[in-house]
Order: sequence, then structure tokens, then C-alpha cells
Amino acid sequence: MPRRVLAMLLLNYNKSVSLNSLVDELWDASPPKLARKTVQTYVYQLRKELAAQGAGQRVIESRPQGYMIRLSPGELDYWDFQTAVDQGWEALRQGDSRAALDLLRGALALWRGPALADIGLGPLLSAQVAHLEGVRLRLQEEIIDVALRLGEYRGLIAELERLITANPLHEGFHAQLMMALAGRGDRSGALDVFQRLRARIADELGLDPSERLVDLQRELIQGTLEVAPAAELPAEPAEPAGKKAPRMTLAQLPPDCADFVGRRQELSAITGAFQRARGTAPAVMVVAGQTGAGKTTLAVRAGHLMRSDFPDGQLFASLSGPVEPFDVLGSFLRATGVPPDQIPEQLPERVNLYRSWTAERRVLVVLDDAAYVQRLTPLVPAGPDCAVLITSRVGLPGLAGASVVTVGPLPAEDGVQLLDRVAGGTRAASEPEAAHRLVALCDNLPLAVRAAGEKLAARPPWPVQKLVTRMLDSDRRLQELVTGQLNPSEWFENACLRLSPSYRWALLRLCSIGPVAFPLDQAAEVLGTDPGSAECPVAELVDAHLLRVVGTTDGGAALFRFPDLIRIHVLSRDDAQASAPTPPESVSQWTLERTRTATL
Repeated sequence: MPRRVLAMLLLNYNKSVSLNSLVDELWDASPPKLARKTVQTYVYQLRKELAAQGAGQRVIESRPQGYMIRLSPGELDYWDFQTAVDQGWEALRQGDSRAALDLLRGALALWRGPALADIGLGPLLSAQVAHLEGVRLRLQEEIIDVALRLGEYRGLIAELERLITANPLHEGFHAQLMMALAGRGDRSGALDVFQRLRARIADELGLDPSERLVDLQRELIQGTLEVAPAAELPAEPAEPAGKKAPRMTLAQLPPDCADFVGRRQELSAITGAFQRARGTAPAVMVVAGQTGAGKTTLAVRAGHLMRSDFPDGQLFASLSGPVEPFDVLGSFLRATGVPPDQIPEQLPERVNLYRSWTAERRVLVVLDDAAYVQRLTPLVPAGPDCAVLITSRVGLPGLAGASVVTVGPLPAEDGVQLLDRVAGGTRAASEPEAAHRLVALCDNLPLAVRAAGEKLAARPPWPVQKLVTRMLDSDRRLQELVTGQLNPSEWFENACLRLSPSYRWALLRLCSIGPVAFPLDQAAEVLGTDPGSAECPVAELVDAHLLRVVGTTDGGAALFRFPDLIRIHVLSRDDAQASAPTPPESVSQWTLERTRTATL
């Protein structure tokens, strides 16, 4: 177990690894009660052993809610591997194929077998090992491509035959073997490789070879295949002497949240879906949920976890407010290196340029707070190895191929843990009943719990119970959660303003029912209509995550309830009295506005 902790730290060298991640790796979904104490014991054992080997105890540093191993260049083969690969890619970009080949082969030579072969692997290390093996396989393929361009056919054939034995359905290695054999003048051998692969694919998968291989076979038969040493990769325009521009990684994700807690199932669903998605279209995932549920924080955490899966970069854009795809695409294109004077002035041309840039790359695009499908479509990249992660307070019907992860309130224990981290010290732990009550008064919403924690952190003398007592007064509950950076009323107001006037009227009327669950019949009575007509505004409010389905009646009908914070905000809005929104002129207006919203 200590060696697994060490492996987690080494694979994230010079970066903090949270205690939660270490617990997840060691015990997955069934940690013991003293899991965190046990991890601390393992870290103590590691420090003691490293000190005995002359490394010093402080090589493993305590960080807020976790640990970090401090290393320098040359102390870790994984670091050396990453450095050599980066230098190899840079040499390729500069057009020096020979130097790139030497660097990439040197990086591959650092591998002496499967990664972490002698360590029992938990879920997180297993995922990292699978990623590393994928990196090694892609690196081997790239090395062979460069060697083929340099005409090194003879030395590649034995290596490719070994790789094909280990990966019998890998079409890329078969295509490279055909090129190598053709480069040596053995066209019949190259065609035989194609025939063997076609038979194997048909027998095992019931498919035909890819278009790339079919084209390669046709060129071999017709004698038109170019097998002479290819020119080196074109170098980028030379910079003036002494002014070489530094290489910049495209990484627009906001910083990860250091005190992130919970959401294991949601994270697993997001990362797992993107890892499984391999086809001709980019993978699209929507993270939907109520205002304040932590959708953005979850998406950013998932994006950082998957960063190595998208080596060509991560793009991020907030779509809240009057943000148009035209402007977002302009920002994306500038970030990719397109000179401002070459960015098109028309939306279709910007979309085409963006899709061309992403077509052959592995890019993660994170779009935050989306509301309309029409604004999303131009921002979806074209590359099948790309992925799009979208957060939204509402459903997004019509977004082709999208999977949805719904984010609800935090479980009580996770909420208390978040409160404890933000408030600092052991205040929540010393008042467990009050802490649970405070989290419940926050509707278990992460941002509301965070606001409560910041309030306690700013008032060290306060016991948790004091804030609970103040928040029990519903007239001042939202005001108690206002801090320097957080204001729940603003979040809920933005959500309300996204509704059309007739739906805001329905929201106000239904909130007047109070803090109880109600069936559709009661909603219809309050709205002054029949149950069939009331379905439309009720469904709209559920879709906007302002109203929750909380159970069923004895007869099986759905029961609905407003989260307390939303209900309190709606009833305290300025238009809750004389300036309240007017009801719809007819029931059909609800249907019309819902259809218009879905179309937008």
C-alpha cells in the first residue's frame, strides 16, 4: 500500500495529490473508517525510508488536504520520458526529423516493460497505466512514421512484425509495414500483409479494412505509391535572430479547485465516457444541474484529470450572458496561433477554419453555462479524437450525440466535509449535528455550503450553531450566505431571468404553495388551469432545475418540491407583489414559449 501511495505521488510529481485521491486508489468505494489516518501512516513510512536512502524526509511535502513529492530533473524516468518526448515534438515542429527521431527513440528506450508492473493497481493507477500504455503505442507509431520519411525501411520491418504480433488488428502498424516492404522493393510482400489483415478483420470483426489501407493497396497494385524518402516536415516561418518565440501549450482550463470533494460517480461517468468514445464524431457530454450545484467545478476537475488524453490542448469559454459563437470562435482561433488579420469576418468561414484546425487533433473543449443548442453547434470541433464538455442549467434538446450527467445536491457527508475544509480547523467536526443542519439549510448545494464555510472562516469566534440559528430565519437565510465573492441570490436571479415572463409567473405562483411536496393536480389548481395544461410550465421548471421531482403519491403520480433557497428567493423578488409578471394570455402561450426556447 505505501508503494501505491508512492506511485501516485511520482506520477504527479511536483503537484499536490489529494487525500481523497489516495483513499480512492487504495480502497476504491469501500474505505475503512480510519482511511485518512492510514494514509498518513503510509506517508510517514515512505518519508522514513526515503530519509534512510539519503533523500531527506521533506521530499514528500504536506499540502492542503494532500501531499506532494518534490523532485528535480533527472530524478525520475517518467519525467525524463516526458522531457524527451516534448523535445522530440519540438524538433519535428522545427523540421529536424533526424533530431526528432533520435529524441523520440531515446524516450522510448526508457521503457523496460509495462508501467508499474510490480505494483498492485487500484482504479486511479489502473487508469494512468492504461493511458501510459496508449502513449507508448502512439509514440511507437510516430517514430516509425518519421523513420519511413527518412527512408529507414530495412530496420523497421522486424520491429513492425513484432508490433503486429502484439497488436494483430492495429491497422496503422500494418500500413507502415506495407510502406516499409514497398520501400525495399517487396511489393508482393506488402500486398500479402494487406490480404492477411483483411482476412483477420473479416473473421474477427466482420468488417472491411479502412479506406486508408484500401487506397494503399490500390497504389501498390498500380505502382503509383510514393516510397522515396519524404521531405522533412516544413519548419514554421523563421523568427528574427535572437527572437525565437517560446512554445506555448494550449491550456485554457481554469485552475482546479483544491478543496473539491465527492462527485466520484459523476467524474467516473465523464472520464469513462470520453475514454470509451472512439468513432468518427467527437464525444459530447453535458453536465446539467441546478444553479449552485458545482457543475463548472466538476467540469474543470474532469478536464484536468483528462488533460493528458488531449495533448493538443484544452479550450475553455463561458457562454453566460450575451456571448455569440462568432466571438468565441475568434478567441479560439487566436489561441491556436491564427494571426488576427487572418481570422475571417464571417461566421461560416470561422467555423470552417476552426473545424479544419481540430480535424486531425486531440482537443478538449469546455463550454460553461450553455443555454441554447444553436449557439453550441458552431463550437463543436470536427476531429473524431476531440471531446466537448458542456455545463448547463437547463436541458439541451437537439444536441446530437450528447450524453448527460445530472449533478444534484451533495450527499450530507460530502457537504460536511466541504464545510470543514472551507471553514478551516475542526469546527464542523467538533459540532457534527450543527454542521449537518447547516448543510441542510444550504440545500446541500456546494456553492451555498462554500458560502457558509467562508462566513464561518471570516468569524473565528462563531460556533457553527450560531450560523445555524441565524439561518433558521428564512427571511434572512440568503443574506447570511452573502460573502465577498459569493451571493446566492444573484445565482438564483440569473436562473429566473432565463425564463420567459409567463414561466416566471408560474414559478411565483407555484412557490406560494410553500415548503411542501405537491402533485400536478395541486399545481394546476394554483395556476388556474387543468392538469394537462399545467404539465408544460411544471416540466419547464423541472427542466430548468428550479423544481425537483421528490417522489410519488400512493397512486403513482409525481410529487414536486422547490428547493428552499430557490423558493425563498422567488418569494422575495421585487416582482413578487405589485410588479409580478402577468399570467399567460392563454394556455397555448406556455407551449409556444417552450417550443421557442428549445429552438433557440
